[in-house]
Amino acid sequence: MDDNIVSLKFDGKTSSDFGCHLQYPTQIVHAKREITPTSVPGVSGDYLSDNYRYSNITQPLTFFVIRPAQYETWEQLQFAFLDWLTPSFKNKYSKFYLDLIKPYHWLAYLSEAPT
Repeated sequence: MDDNIVSLKFDGKTSSDFGCHLQYPTQIVHAKREITPTSVPGVSGDYLSDNYRYSNITQPLTFFVIRPAQYETWEQLQFAFLDWLTPSFKNKYSKFYLDLIKPYHWLAYLSEAPT
């Protein structure tokens, strides 16, 4: 992996397969653990109740693109890239990986089509 190029991995392919690369460094958004503080009269501090989940996040990613030769037009590349990121099981989270944070992953879905 080039120190300045990062690939997104999903469903057996990488963004590099489509000529799409993330410029590093990129700002990684971190989820916050959901803990509910409850004030208890006569007790210093709050009672902390763990909700056993993390808040949802939106992770924006910016790609630079070098169109591979197998795509004759930018539109062909765009449709292939979207087909890759929006599988038929749209109501389910999927694992997405970035080279720079292996072996960690996001459970995610594509909320907005790339522009």
